[in-house]
Parts: sequence; C-alpha cells; structure tokens
Amino acid sequence: MATERPSKKKMSDIARLAGVSESTVSRALAGSKLIAKKTRDRVVAIAREQNYSINKQAQNLRLQSSKTVSVIIPVVHEPQQPVSDPFFLELLGAIADALTERNYDLLLSRVKADDWQARVSGHNYVDGLIVIGQSAIHPALDDYAKINTQPLVVWGAKLADQRYITVGADNLLGGNLATEHLIDRGRRRIVFLGDPALPEVDQRHAGYRQALAAAGIHLPEQYTVKCGFSVASGHQALEYLLNSDIEFDAIFAASDLLATIALKHLHQKHLAVPEEVSVIGFDDISLANHTMPALSTVSQNIRAGGRVLVNNLFCQMQGDDVDSQVIKPTLVVRHSS
Repeated sequence: MATERPSKKKMSDIARLAGVSESTVSRALAGSKLIAKKTRDRVVAIAREQNYSINKQAQNLRLQSSKTVSVIIPVVHEPQQPVSDPFFLELLGAIADALTERNYDLLLSRVKADDWQARVSGHNYVDGLIVIGQSAIHPALDDYAKINTQPLVVWGAKLADQRYITVGADNLLGGNLATEHLIDRGRRRIVFLGDPALPEVDQRHAGYRQALAAAGIHLPEQYTVKCGFSVASGHQALEYLLNSDIEFDAIFAASDLLATIALKHLHQKHLAVPEEVSVIGFDDISLANHTMPALSTVSQNIRAGGRVLVNNLFCQMQGDDVDSQVIKPTLVVRHSS
C-alpha cells in the first residue's frame, strides 16, 4: 500500500497562519527591511515549523527581479585570451563575492563575436550588466548605452564623451609610476610591451611616454612592442624582442601575465633579472608575488575594484545617478626591478 505523501505547504498557508498577506511573506522570507523585524521573525519561524521553502523563481517574478547580474568578458581583439586569465579570475572572484553578499547570482558570458551588441541585448532577463574590459568595442558600448536603459557598468578606461559608466584604474598615472620607477633605477632603454590600440593599454602607454619625456629620454617606436593579452601573443612578442636588434635594459609589460612570460624568456636567454634587465608589470595579481624573482608591478587593487563595480551597478538598479570612478593605482616594488 502506497504511503500518502503530506501536502506541500503554499505561501497562502503561511500567510494565513501568520495573519499577513502573501507579499509580506515573500518579502519577509527574502529578508526585506521593509517588513518589521518582529513580523519577519514570526513569518520565518512559521515557515520553518511548516517545512516551507520558498520558490525562488516565483519570488523573483513577484518582486520583479531576477536576482541575477550578467558579467560579460569581451575578447573581440584577442580571441585566444581565455576566461582562465589570472586577471579575469581575480576580478570575477571579487565580483562574485560582492554579489553573493547581496544574495545575487552571476551569469558569465565570454563574447568574441562581431555581433556583440545583439548578443548582449538578449540578456534583458537580468537585473544589470557588468562588462570586464572595453576590448575593441568602445563604440558598441556607447551605442548600447544610448538606446538601452538597463543598468550597465564597465571595468575599463574613462574615455572622453563616453555614454556608459566605467570603473577602473588611473592607467595614465599607473604607466607613469612604472616608468618613473625604472628610470629611477637607472634604466634608459625601456621596452613597452602591450597593444596601445586598446583603451586601457593606450593610457598606460601614454603614461610611459610621459615619464620618458620628463626624463629627457627619447626612444624610437620600435621600443613599443605591440602584444595582446593572451599567452600566445606574449610568447610571440618576447621571441621577436629577444631576436631583434633592440638594445634594452628594462621591460614595462601592460599586464602581469605578460611580465611573467617576459621573466621566463629572459631566464631562458640567461639574462639576469634585475641585474641586466628590470621587469615591471601591471595589475598585481596574486601570482606576481610568487614568480622568480617576485614581480614588481602597478596594483589596480582588483578586489576593491570588484566591489566598486557591484556597488555602482546596484546604485543604478535603485535609480540613483552615478558617475564613473577612477581608482588610484599604487606602485608595488619587488625583486624583478
């Protein structure tokens, strides 16, 4: 004989037992501060006694919220750059932690197609969008912000007349700090490793050029070795540099990942770091403190940056006016320079 299963409690049952409306039950179980603490505690206690668990999807529909934020990594300029890039992982971790504190989920997308805007426009079921890096899509981001009201914040460079909100480091200052540090160490033939076609890297490169000019150092264009952020691009650029006629005594890499690749190639060529060649990166990912030698770098304060991104997005979601925020970078000197 089959055992009769107890009937599943409904929200209406909890509302009846607590003497409140269903919407009050929904908000109380969501921890809403709009409901008095005494009422919240009574509703929660009754729900537990009745073994009631809320249907999150139904609750979100009632509250007109998906409780989800879409995080998008555009790699239009560098299709080979994986999500497992250490910088992406650390910033994603910071964003995920900040969203979890707010009881939100994260939906991750890696976008490399030319139809970026069409794909992102399909994410209208989320409460907001975070884009990590401008890649080569600044015009598309501007177009999207012009015709969409969905909350959007971009990790990247603050650009003139942009329509979207950004959070990111002062890249110009960071590039200046890195280059001034190398000059102070007596370096005069400093290679810049990165792709100035990208907004953030362009500003780091401008800071590099600014510091060189202030020190009266004039280097030809060949000292800027164009390189994407992927491992493959890094290896290709270092092989080119070390097999060229360029005489250099320092490398300023636009990211820590590129700087670690430089350390490997210099070691293979038996060039001592920092005695013969000083190396400095940009980001201050966790790996930077564990290379041999430990990597000097410019810190973007990634964990704080992730929190600022989420705070900025939630302000927009609440209808508040927000401005782009520029985070002041700091120089972190270790053994590689």
